[in-house]
Amino acid sequence: MIAYYGCLWLVSLLNLAWCCFQAIYLFGFGFPLFIDSYDHPHHLKWGLWVVHRLVLTAVYGLILFMYQSKWRERLPARSAFYKYITIMFTLNALSLFACGLLGNGASFGFWLYGATIVCYLAFYLPLIYVTFLADFFQYDHHRCFYSLWHKRKICTWRMYITQR
Repeated sequence: MIAYYGCLWLVSLLNLAWCCFQAIYLFGFGFPLFIDSYDHPHHLKWGLWVVHRLVLTAVYGLILFMYQSKWRERLPARSAFYKYITIMFTLNALSLFACGLLGNGASFGFWLYGATIVCYLAFYLPLIYVTFLADFFQYDHHRCFYSLWHKRKICTWRMYITQR
């Protein structure tokens, strides 16, 4: 339990550091991070996004590689988790490729980067639900109804016997 909270704090602090780094990059040095205009292709902006996507792709790639190695037992045995890692690795690899294209001045990268961001934003929450939460919220109504009906039947039978 301590390791869980330790990892949670570590990830939270890394996320905070990433947000602070972006604010310093944006306001301190004056690089526009969120403007998608090809009139002024800020190569440093896309360099930052390349580093960001490179780290995410490396993490997902490492987890994907772990499924093929001897450390497989340390990962969840669910196939949904493997599919989640595969989808996220592919999406981040495409986004990394798009950022690399934009950093080198190719205008096709705008379309590819926009498409990967739209796919990420549209499918991330349903993917999280299917991977991690669907089993948790699954409720077997028929089994519960049968159990209640069976208990009612037994209670009715007992009442019938005691009344005689």
